[in-house]
Amino acid sequence: MGGAGGSGIVIVKELSKASGVWSMKSQFSSQKQGTWPKPAIITAPFSADFLIVAGGGGGAGTFQAGGGGGGGMRTISTTVSGGGTLSVTVGAGGAGGPGPRSPSSQGANGVPSSVSGPTIPQTYSSSGGGGGAVDIRPTNNPGSPGGSGGGGAQNASPGGSGNAGGYSPPEGNPGGAASNNVPPSYGAGGGGGAGAPGQTAIGPKGGDGGAGAISPVNPGTTYAGGGGGGNYNGQGSAGLGGAGGGGNSGDGSAGNPGTVNTGGGGGGAAQDNLAGGSGGSGIVILKYPSSIPIGISSIAPGTNTITTAPDGDNLATFTVSGTLTIESEYYP
Repeated sequence: MGGAGGSGIVIVKELSKASGVWSMKSQFSSQKQGTWPKPAIITAPFSADFLIVAGGGGGAGTFQAGGGGGGGMRTISTTVSGGGTLSVTVGAGGAGGPGPRSPSSQGANGVPSSVSGPTIPQTYSSSGGGGGAVDIRPTNNPGSPGGSGGGGAQNASPGGSGNAGGYSPPEGNPGGAASNNVPPSYGAGGGGGAGAPGQTAIGPKGGDGGAGAISPVNPGTTYAGGGGGGNYNGQGSAGLGGAGGGGNSGDGSAGNPGTVNTGGGGGGAAQDNLAGGSGGSGIVILKYPSSIPIGISSIAPGTNTITTAPDGDNLATFTVSGTLTIESEYYP
């Protein structure tokens, strides 16, 4: 009799695998050891800290123009209930007021910033900075209220009030007042900052913007300084922007803008027919535990980033509006 034929064979070659999928070798090894399937890790509730800075207010146009207030700045400690998606809004800075002098030369308020989503207890927001006031005689012209208030203009007009959201602790401070009019010694108030009020103008000198503040979420950077108040057509000296992105007033020129992604207020103009500086856009930073690997967190759009903080925690930094998604379950 002839010999029996040999049995066949099937070989499966694994070419590639999707991210997060176990290789066949790992599966066979785990099956032999009785540890397959691997259990998923469920993302449990965790504590997180949010830094929320709104857009800064715009400085007013023309001469003796109030500085814009810094955007509202808040540090929130909260509980995230587990995996899910958080939506983040980064507020734009307010436009600087145009020249020549008219009621429309007032600086615009900044836009609020916020974090929302079903995995946090509520929507957390900060208020846009107040716009700087324009010198429209003979009326008094206070700065606009906001996260921090804009600077006043004309005849000791006050600065706008801060902490528009009514938060505790407050998100910002009031703007500075204009000087008393002793022709031609007109100076406008500086915008308020997250750390200090705007300065009141003294004679022809514009008031300096209030200093911003530092958050424990990102302790190396100061945010939400106020814009400097303008002087009168180059007489006296221009107000300086507060630390934390506040724009300097122009010295016989247009106001300087607040720094992008700081929430700094724009500087007021100091010459007729010239514009105030625009406020700087805000920023939002979310700090959450390193026990949630960066690999199972995703951020959008791509201009936003996830990095590792010096203490090892994760930092999701939003320079534009976007989303942060954390997986509800994953395999170690």
